[in-house]
Amino acid sequence: MAMWGIFFLGPASILITGAIITGIIAHHKGRSFWGWFLYGFLLLFIALPHALTIEKNYVGLDKRALQNGFKKCKYCVELIRVEAEKCPYCCSVQYAESKKETKRNSEITEWMKKNEGKTVNDYYREKNEA
Repeated sequence: MAMWGIFFLGPASILITGAIITGIIAHHKGRSFWGWFLYGFLLLFIALPHALTIEKNYVGLDKRALQNGFKKCKYCVELIRVEAEKCPYCCSVQYAESKKETKRNSEITEWMKKNEGKTVNDYYREKNEA
């Protein structure tokens, strides 16, 4: 009976470890960890090379950064920390946001949560069409 336990634990631990590595690689490229974990668990030898060669999802990375204490510079549109007083990319001074601008940014954030995969430009395009 102990022989079957060793026989099963070896491949299972390889699958789980490979699936975790696949999920971490995909997560760092802006993809869903759990989706790629499942993909890696079911098809490890296809999913791992796929995760290594897939391009970064910049929309997903930007969305994650905006939710985790970053904002976009008003002048060069690079991601900077919310507390930043000066953009490290274009050296522009970041003025404090007015209440109206804060309300608009929260509206855009809520819209982006509802419309997965769309950008801020799509928000303004839809707003102008309405």
